[in-house]
Amino acid sequence: MEGLQGRFLTLAETHSRWGQEDALAIASPAAGAGFTIVCDPRWRTIVRSLRFELTTSAQVANRHASVAHKRNGLTLWSAELEPAVAASKTQVYSLFASGNPSSGTSVGETTVATIPEVLMHPSDELVVSGASLQTEDTFTAITATLERFDFAGIPNWQFTDELRELFNHLREETTSHG
Repeated sequence: MEGLQGRFLTLAETHSRWGQEDALAIASPAAGAGFTIVCDPRWRTIVRSLRFELTTSAQVANRHASVAHKRNGLTLWSAELEPAVAASKTQVYSLFASGNPSSGTSVGETTVATIPEVLMHPSDELVVSGASLQTEDTFTAITATLERFDFAGIPNWQFTDELRELFNHLREETTSHG
C-alpha cells in the first residue's frame, strides 16, 4: 500500500463512501402550498442546511411551518417550527443538521432550528409544509445544502473484498503506528 497519500476519511465520517456537497436553489411552490425535496435515487443524502422564507397574506390566522423526513409515505421524524407567523409577516427559517429536531429559537423575524443529521435513502423526502396556510401565503428564497454519497447500488453494510482488504490494511497500519 505504499504511495498512498492524502487523508482517508473514516467510515463514520463518510457513512462508508466519499461524498460531494451541493448547494441548491429550489423553485418556489405555488402560493398556499409547501415544498418537497426528493432525494436522487442514485445517492444517499444528508441535508446539511435548509433556508426558506414564509410570507403570509393579510388574512387573519396564525401559520406554523413544519419540516418532516418521509420514507415510502411514513414520517420518520418531524418538527413544527416556532413561532406562529401572523398575518402580513415574513419569517425566515434557517435549519442546520445537528442532533435532534427542534422547534427553533427566534430572534426577530429569523428562526434558527436543528434537524437530525440523518443519512436519507434514495427517494426519501424532506417535506416542508404549513398549518393553516392561506391561498396567498408563499414559501420563497428556498436554498438547501446537501451532502450526497454514491452507493452505486451497494447497501451500506456490504463491502467488496477489495474495500474490506484496504480497510483492514489501513486499520492495521493505524494501530501499529499508534
